[in-house]
Formats: sequence, C-alpha cells, structure tokens
Amino acid sequence: MKIIASAPGNIFLFGEHASVYGYPAIIASVDRRTTVELTGILGNNISLHSELGTIEAELKDGKLINEVISNPELEIIYFFMKQTVENFSVKSGFRVEVKSQIPVGSGMSSSTAVLCSLFGALTTFAGKSIDHQDYFDYIFPIQRQIHGGSASGNEIISSSLGGFNYIKKEGDDVKKAQLGNVELNVVIADSLIKSPTKNTVAFHVPSLIKRRKDDVFAKFDEIGRIVDEAVILLSKERIVKEEEKQLGNLINLNQDVLDKLYLSHPKLDDCIDEARNAGALGAKLSGSGWGGIMFALVKSAYEDKVKSRMEATGAKVFATKTGVEGVIVKIEN
Repeated sequence: MKIIASAPGNIFLFGEHASVYGYPAIIASVDRRTTVELTGILGNNISLHSELGTIEAELKDGKLINEVISNPELEIIYFFMKQTVENFSVKSGFRVEVKSQIPVGSGMSSSTAVLCSLFGALTTFAGKSIDHQDYFDYIFPIQRQIHGGSASGNEIISSSLGGFNYIKKEGDDVKKAQLGNVELNVVIADSLIKSPTKNTVAFHVPSLIKRRKDDVFAKFDEIGRIVDEAVILLSKERIVKEEEKQLGNLINLNQDVLDKLYLSHPKLDDCIDEARNAGALGAKLSGSGWGGIMFALVKSAYEDKVKSRMEATGAKVFATKTGVEGVIVKIEN
C-alpha cells in the first residue's frame, strides 16, 4: 500500500505576531505544497527520508525504538512521528519520502506542512479517518515546541483546511471561520535570509513586551483593527477595483506596524519597496520576520514588472494561487 498526502504552505495576509496574544489574524493557503509518500513494507523497520536527512527506527510491541536521526533538525519530526505511530497503533513497518516545494525557514509554514501531511499519511496507514478540523488538536502541542513555547496555531488550520481563514485564539479555544473564495493575485519573494520562528516569537517580541508593554499592545490593537476591516473585504465572493485598493492599503498599514515592532529586515524592506514602486497594491512580510518571505498583492497587468523588480534584489520570486485546498490524502494499492 502507498499513501500520498500533501499539505499547502501559507502566507499571513494580516495579523502575525499579534495573533499569538489573542488578536485575530487572516491566513491563506498557497499553491506550494509538501508531499509525503508513505509505503508499507514487510517487517518492523521505519524510515523517513527528506532533504534535511533521514530517520531510522524499529517498531516493537507498538513502540518506536532504536532511532537513528541524521540531523538534529529532524528530532521534532521523529518525536511527532513516534507519538502518532504509538497513539494510533500502527502495526507494521513503512518508508516515508518527504518532498517539498516550500522553502525551509522562509515563513511559509514549511514545518507545519510537513506535520499535516505526515499526520494525514500515518493516520490513514493506521486505518483511521481524522477530520481535518481536528488536526489542530493533535499538531498544536508539537508546533509550540518548534516555535520555542509560543505559537498561535494559525498555520495548522490553514494547512489542514485550506482557503482563507479568520482565526482568533481565546485561551485554549480557537475561533475560526473560512472567508470567501476571492481570487487574489499574489507574488512572493523569498529573501533567502533564514530566520527560525522562535527568534522573534519566543525571544524578540516577549522582550519588547517586558520593556514597552503598553506600546506593543497599542500596536497589536492597531493590527486588530486592520484585520477587522480586511475581514469585510475577504468575506465577499468577488472584490471590485476600489476594494482591491483598500485591501492593498491595509496590507501596507500592517507592514508599517510590523516594521515599528522591529520585525522586518533590510532585504525584506528592499523587496517591499521595489514591489510598491513597480505598481503593487500592497506588500508586506509574512510570518516571523527578520528574513523569510514577503508578498505583494498585484494586478495581473503589473505582475511581470513587479516580479522583475523583486528579482533584481536577489530574492527568489514566484507567483502563486491563494486559498487552495488543504490536506489531500490518496491511497494507491
């Protein structure tokens, strides 16, 4: 039996960082996916192969033992795989191949896409059918570890469900709503500056709050108001010309607030400025900041010009669809 599961990456249209502290965010899935191919094999050997390295282990009495992990960055993936195998009573050995179109450490939720696709493949292999709405409960604890103890979980909802999602964390509960199926023309630039999420989420922003709490939360309040305005626009099935401009302006405003929180990066600023100067309606970083990606909302007539100007900065640039399908699982016998 072969199981092929995939999950999309994401961009934060609005609300990153503030969402960790209970403010709303809007996140969209994008047409760059991570794919897990799981093949059942005879015996009790377990293996995972990815661009980051390999994991080898043995399944004995329902437990994973004797693990050999070639890269420390894969330890959290092994822990999640072990937890899922044991909780869902996987009975036989398997081999996993992980392939991804999502740049690692870019802010496009590469780790979340791996976890969602791996969870889909493993639970299907165990004969279980888990509703995509429930992926959050299984994956969020491990995502908190990846992000250094602080996380919103927004990316899990987006990768598992797809589409455009409004998300607000209220204590241990998560309020979520899928918005309209609008068509947004987006160009993404990977700055090629790697920045682990925990650098800003677990260290930088908490340090700002300790020193300037009122100022930080005033800026979070501003981000919350921006999200509320954007929800109205993105709840429609179609956005007309003037509304598209409004959305672009809100994207720019959100970027300005993130910049005042020292979350941007000179290379991101370079890409954002070039995109805006080339006619983009709006441009901002997405995710943790201090590197990673930014995106630009563009009219199709300006797409080539915007891409060219962004590429001139040395960034890796690509256009993508937004609001794509979430986790997809297929079984091949």
